[in-house]
This record gives sequence, structure tokens and C-alpha cells, in this order.
Amino acid sequence: MRTGDLISSKELFDKLVSLHQTSNIALAFYSFQQLTKMSWDGISPIQDHIAKVRTIDSHLSGMKLGVDTKLMAFALLQSLPCTPEWQIFQSSVINTIEENKLTFDAVEIRITAEVARQSGKTPGGSESALKSEEKWCDFHKAKPHNTSECQMISPNFHGYIS
Repeated sequence: MRTGDLISSKELFDKLVSLHQTSNIALAFYSFQQLTKMSWDGISPIQDHIAKVRTIDSHLSGMKLGVDTKLMAFALLQSLPCTPEWQIFQSSVINTIEENKLTFDAVEIRITAEVARQSGKTPGGSESALKSEEKWCDFHKAKPHNTSECQMISPNFHGYIS
């Protein structure tokens, strides 16, 4: 920055504010890129991944560019592994949580429960105990019908769910 061209302290102040705003915009853009490109490997602790997402949201909020909680929920869902099982989980969350209740916290709870279920640490029993019930839909995580009868998923995905 060249200060010799500036005539008054106000011009100097305005120039400094302008530089600061430019660097904040660049940092915000970088943070937003990180948020949209994050992906969980499915191996490392999910809590660590969620903490990273929350940290980026904090940085953006600190710059007065906070992201809506619903968009943060979408970012968290989008960051899950790109496997048929997780894609079905994403669809299940989007289709079962009421729109006004679709928040980052609600999605975090569902993801944490799903990770526990997949690792066999579900409260109240294992996945096999759940499947021994008369009816169970892996897509809806509920008992209204069997997965094979589920009309929400395409027939191509039925083979990935068991």
C-alpha cells in the first residue's frame, strides 16, 4: 500500500478498511470452499469431522458471514462418504426430518446414531436385533414396512441394503 498518495488520515483509514475487507472476503471465500469440499473418510472419528465443520462455520460467523443452519446441515450431509449406504442415509434424513427441524444439530444427532449403528454400538441392541422384528425398513429406519417393500428407493438400491 502506498501512503504517499493519500492526503488525509480519513483517506488512510478508508484505504486500511478497504484492505481489511478484501482480505476478509478472500478468507471467507477460502473457508466456504473448505466447507463445500470437506469429506469424511468413514474411518476417522465422526466427532472430529463434525468439529472441523463447526470450526469453519465459526470462522465464517466471526466474519459476519455465518451460514444458515439448514445449509450447514446440507454441507454436513454432503460431506459423508459417497457409498450407496450413506447415500441412502442422506435421502432418509432429507425425507424424514421436517423442513423447519432440519438443522445442523438434528443432522449431527442422526449421523452420530448411524455411525454407532454401523459399528454395532446402537443403544438397546444390535442391528441384527432390529432386523429380527417382523417389519423393518433400512431406508426409513422404522417398522412400517420391509426394505424390499419400500417405495422411496429405487429397485437398484435394494441390493445394497441388507
